[in-house]
Amino acid sequence: MESFLKGPKVRSLTKRLEQRLQIIGKMSLTFDLVKKVFRLCAFGVMNRKDSSWCSLLEDDDVSIMQYQGDLETYYEHSYGNQLNLKMECTLLSKITKNLRDFSTGQTDLRGVFRFTSSSTVVKLLTILGLLKDSVPLRADNYLQMSKREFVTSNNYGSYVGQYRCGFVPCNSSRMAGKLDHKEIVDSCDLDTICSLPSTDQSKAMASKLNPQQILLSFIPGFTFLFRV
Repeated sequence: MESFLKGPKVRSLTKRLEQRLQIIGKMSLTFDLVKKVFRLCAFGVMNRKDSSWCSLLEDDDVSIMQYQGDLETYYEHSYGNQLNLKMECTLLSKITKNLRDFSTGQTDLRGVFRFTSSSTVVKLLTILGLLKDSVPLRADNYLQMSKREFVTSNNYGSYVGQYRCGFVPCNSSRMAGKLDHKEIVDSCDLDTICSLPSTDQSKAMASKLNPQQILLSFIPGFTFLFRV
């Protein structure tokens, strides 16, 4: 992370912002101040549709700031640290139990809603093998990763992020999943829809299987579970 913050991309961004603010020779911006400008831009647009602060940033500046945020999240909460693949096994076990109880008629609940921190959501996506690139995010491959899957600024783990699964109407043991309204598995192809495991072994499986195998067994039902 420090390598990226001290690298040419962030240095050039800081200098461009100083030029637009006409403060060169008067004061120097720290990255913390640059980050505040970026957040004021984002929150202004999101909360009040006010883009005043965004006028200080160009598209390339926004891309650099997004990559910095993704890089930080990648190593603190996702694939950059293998420990993150194990930390949410308990949550995965609870989700699986909710699905099984609903499928077998052991509960009358029509839905299970869970609300948590963005870091927990990202860890769950990680253990499910989602948003994974073939090349790890690093301080020196910003341009190479311009079309990366791991873009947490696209609602993943944000205030409006949504992760859900539902049982297929014709088969109460098969599920279709969606991540922010986008299908993870094509629900029109019954051969690819995930089956609900017959035993409660999610914690054991998570320690043995790779993320893609876990994904094929447990579609995320993080926000709610429903029968259609």
